[in-house]
Amino acid sequence: MILIQARTTSTRLPRKCIKLMAGQELWTYSYATAAMIDQTFMVIPADDQLMIDHCKALGANYMTGSRDDVLDRYYQCATKLGLHEGPQIVRLTSDCPLVPAELILYMIHSARVIEADYYACSQKTGGVDGWDVEVISYRLLEYVWQQTNCPLDNPDYDEITATRQHVVGPWVWGHLEELRSMGYVIEAYRPNYLLRWFPKMSVDTQEDFDRVEKIVTEIRDLG
Repeated sequence: MILIQARTTSTRLPRKCIKLMAGQELWTYSYATAAMIDQTFMVIPADDQLMIDHCKALGANYMTGSRDDVLDRYYQCATKLGLHEGPQIVRLTSDCPLVPAELILYMIHSARVIEADYYACSQKTGGVDGWDVEVISYRLLEYVWQQTNCPLDNPDYDEITATRQHVVGPWVWGHLEELRSMGYVIEAYRPNYLLRWFPKMSVDTQEDFDRVEKIVTEIRDLG
């Protein structure tokens, strides 16, 4: 199951996920790629009616949850979808429109082979900025959700806030040895391609948008 987060309330580039990139809304690129691989849902804020309307208009599967607590959004959606009994969860983001299908498939297959609870490819692990893929087991998602579901006066508030905003990654890397000692299988995909050949392909600013749109146009012109 592939879950893609999106919202129209981004601040650096307002409504970026519904901006037209080469004639197509930004979020639809990652959705179309993911939908070719597995059942896919957009996971969006319950109060983001604009994003809901765009999903409905294009016939996309979607589920709703918390606006700012993205970890809770993923956890509640995964629970409602029955993923505690089913496949691992693949997390993508709508601002990474060029993540390759081949990479997603590789990550899913590899995670199954090694029975990973968390298998990640991102800039942090040496990957391309914008080819972000995380494969997460439900049991790890639930554990991190429980560990970070605490009062705001907790001494680990900053780490907890980062985790609730970015799902499980910050907590996993901050508690790696602890999680492994508990039996969780945590691995990172470290690609061997040379990063200097790849520009930033995630979209955070108008400059990013223009650069990625140019790449999309060039790819289409090739055929």
